[in-house]
Formats: sequence, structure tokens, C-alpha cells
Amino acid sequence: MRKSSVETCIHWKTVLGFWGLLAVFNTLPNLILRGWSEGTYTYPRHLAGNMILGACCAALTPALLWLSKRLPVHGHRAVLHLLAHVAGAFVFSLLVILLYLVSTARLFEHPSMPIEEQVRYMGRLFFNQLMTAYWIVVLVHHVLTYADRLHDEQLAASQMKELLTSARLESLRARLRPHFLFNSLHTIGSLVRLEKKHAALDTLEQLGDLLRLSLTYGGDELVPLERELEFVEKYLNVERQRFPDRLRVTYEISPEARLAQIPSLLLQPIVENAIKHGIGKLRDAGALHLMARREGDWLRLEVRDDGPGLPREGSAAQRTGTGIRNTRERLDELFSNQYLLELNNVEPRGLAVALRIPWRGDEGNG
Repeated sequence: MRKSSVETCIHWKTVLGFWGLLAVFNTLPNLILRGWSEGTYTYPRHLAGNMILGACCAALTPALLWLSKRLPVHGHRAVLHLLAHVAGAFVFSLLVILLYLVSTARLFEHPSMPIEEQVRYMGRLFFNQLMTAYWIVVLVHHVLTYADRLHDEQLAASQMKELLTSARLESLRARLRPHFLFNSLHTIGSLVRLEKKHAALDTLEQLGDLLRLSLTYGGDELVPLERELEFVEKYLNVERQRFPDRLRVTYEISPEARLAQIPSLLLQPIVENAIKHGIGKLRDAGALHLMARREGDWLRLEVRDDGPGLPREGSAAQRTGTGIRNTRERLDELFSNQYLLELNNVEPRGLAVALRIPWRGDEGNG
């Protein structure tokens, strides 16, 4: 658990170190101006007195910090709390001086300065040093408290954003699963109506394998490309029942690309889109080509079909459906603007869906 800045500040080592350094710096001007000793003045005696003063301040610092916590100078009661701190500064300074006098009564039995000068010294100490030290401690405490609150708010906002993003991504993935499931059931229904019992049973078996593999994804947002290709191949086995002898599939996957981490269920909806809007429109056999390779800090993926392609007039939306739309939304959530998704006609015919996402290698292979 992260220790707050205020908790670190209250630690006794920090408190003693702060007042000790202040005591040393407070004696340096006298050392420079008056030297090691001058008349009845000696630097060690002066340093010892300031160190005792610092110890008195340190003894009262926890109470000072408690008061600062109870009386924050903000909100609708800021003025009232500020006035309370003015009184607190007087009380703190007075208590420190009393402790100092009691502590040094025996150490300095023979004062090195007349009583009048000591009174003037205590007055300067009271108003110039102790009052100032009080406000410095209160200010530092307020700054550290604000910094901790700001950090906690930023952390909470970041966690909330991650939760919302995760929920949105899971929602998008949940839309994809029933999408290919309904299409597969439609295929099985068509086979049953055509009295192709064996083909229907084979398709049910393939669909079972597909659903089991889908469930193994669990909550994983990123999976190896090798695993995603396995899922795509099982999906294609189902589709081959719809297009017997009409679906040719080729792969061009580099060995390095197989280890890349990609969003789960990324390729399947693109492949489904290519079959539905591309190959499904053809009367003869159709070809599907999947490519993946690394390009520097990027992974390039491409799904190409030899269907009719995009219409000459109109938008790509006329040849894309839920799969491509959900894919784009998921990529927006995962990579913001650090990705590329393009749909382009290819010669002599067909459509290529090209993807470029940041390279994320397998953890075990860098």
C-alpha cells in the first residue's frame, strides 16, 4: 500500500531531521560573522542552544500537524480556521519557548548575555522564527495533503476509466459471439432443410469446438496471433459447410508474427465480413487470403477476398456490417488513434481489409 506524503512527513526521523537542519542553518550566519568564539560567545554553545530549540519544536510538531489536519484552510470555514491557526501559532511559539527555557536552565547556568538582551532575543525568536516556522509547517502539510488528494483522485479516475473501457470492450466482444453463432445456426438449419444430415452433424461438431475455444478466451483482451488463427480456422470449417468446394483459403503468416499479441476475436469478424459480403456474392468459387507480418514497431494484418469489392459509388458501409464496425470501435478503445484500418479494392477484383496495430510481442519472446 502506498504511504502518503503526509505520513512520510510525520515520521519522527523526518521531523528531527527538519528541525536539526534548521538549527544548523540558523547558526551559520553567526559562525561567519563572529567566528568560532568572540568574548563570551562560542559557536558550540550557540549551536547547542539551537539544537535544543529544534528538539522542543520537534516534540510539539505532531500536535501541530494534528491541528493542521483538523483545521484545513479551505472550504466555507477557511476564515475561521485561519484565525484559529493565528492563535495556534502564538500558543505553539509560547510553549516552545517555555520548553526551551526549562531545558536550558541548567545547561546555561551562567547566561552569556544580560537579562534584557535575553528578553529581546526571546521576542525576536518568538515573532521572527517560531511564528514563521509554524506557518511553514502548516503550509507544507496543506501542500502535501493536497498532493495526496490529487494523486488519489487521479488514480481513482484512471481506475474508473479502465473499468469503463474494459466493460465497453467486453460489451463489444459479447456482440460478436452471438453474431457468428446465429450465422452458424442458420447454416445448420439450411443443411437440415436440404436433408444433408451428415453435413449438419459435422457443422454442429465444428460449432461446438468453436464455442469451446471461444470460452477459453475468458477475460483475455490480448491473445497470441497463433491462437486467433486457430479460432479463425475453426470458424472457416463451419463456413466450408455453407460453401462446399467454393471456399479456398491461403495463409501468409511470418513466424515472428505468430507470436504477436492482438485483440481477441479481431480477425474472425473481418473474415466473416469477407465471406458474407464478398465470396457469398459470387456464383463460382472464391478465395480468401490472410497475411500477417511485422513492420518495425507495427504488426500488419490483411484479409483479402476476391468478391465484388466496394461499390464504385457510396461508402464502405455498404459492404461492411456489424463485424467491421465493432472492430473499429474496439481498436479505438484499445489503441486510441495509434492504429490503421483501411478497406481498399484490389485488382482485378476483390477487397482488402488492412490493419496496422502497435507491435506487442509474446511475453516469453520479447
